[in-house]
Amino acid sequence: MITKRAFWLPLCLTVTPVFAEVLAQSTPVESNTGPMAVDITPVANTKLNGAVYHWANHQVLPAAVIERFAAGLEQGDLQTTSASGKYEFGETAAGVVRLNASRAVQATDLNRTITSADALAALKIAVGLNPNSDPDGNGPLSPLVVSPYQLMAADINGDGRVTSADALAILKVAVGLSDALAPSWALVPDDLPLWDTHITKSTVYKEANDYSVSYPDKTQVNFTAVLVGDVNASWSSDAESVDDAYFMALSARYQQAPELWHVRDTDADGLSDTQEGAIGTNAFSRDTDDDGIPDGQDIAPLDDTEGLDTDLDGIGNNADPDDDGDEVADLS
Repeated sequence: MITKRAFWLPLCLTVTPVFAEVLAQSTPVESNTGPMAVDITPVANTKLNGAVYHWANHQVLPAAVIERFAAGLEQGDLQTTSASGKYEFGETAAGVVRLNASRAVQATDLNRTITSADALAALKIAVGLNPNSDPDGNGPLSPLVVSPYQLMAADINGDGRVTSADALAILKVAVGLSDALAPSWALVPDDLPLWDTHITKSTVYKEANDYSVSYPDKTQVNFTAVLVGDVNASWSSDAESVDDAYFMALSARYQQAPELWHVRDTDADGLSDTQEGAIGTNAFSRDTDDDGIPDGQDIAPLDDTEGLDTDLDGIGNNADPDDDGDEVADLS
């Protein structure tokens, strides 16, 4: 079996002074959440709009530039995301519209963000290991899966693969060498199914220049932001965060584990562990009140006398005199 020291031999020969630091670094931890929650759930809006957020800690990104190109035009117009990470264009002509999203790396983005721990994480991916830490040792939780967005963060040389060359390049960034590659932001529409096509170290998604939407069939485009080089997703700011409910909805819509966005749903009941902690349900039990309805579908997950709300009026069927919403009182 090849040892970790053998994995690092090429890097050791190149940057010996930091070799010990690399091996001493702890494995990546799960991302923090922001101080407040921002709602980016799709709403009825005839204008072309959306938001930009970090793939793992879900904090929104202000100052991202969204460029819109109308059909047949080579010169577009711009909108910049606000402090809440949102953008909105004015009138948009019906038809195919191309969008291009970008964000310049700011000095604060790199403040102790890309370190030798990121290089080690990239190397682990390159040799087929999961770089994400086990949050509770021998407990019931497992390391988060490697996300397609995390693979993008590791592929700093942009060749569509994660190899030891990426690990070395990230290490050069971490130690400030003059020939280091420049970290960059990659912004990807969050409805691109990378989880179907770009899920291995050899099939990393390379950011496309444009994204086409059919307007007004689609009016909202949200972008996931990846800081390339920040493999363990330690980037953070004081911006608001998108609520877990949004990612649980993405998970349900695309039938993918919410862990792709670093959201845990340990008991697979449709509520994230964070949501369960907020409302007092058990993150290790799909049906906290044992009424036969999973917590994520239960109108009152702590009340075993209520479970369903057929007409979605906010009143459980047992208490609702017209539980099917047909304006005819239920039979007693």
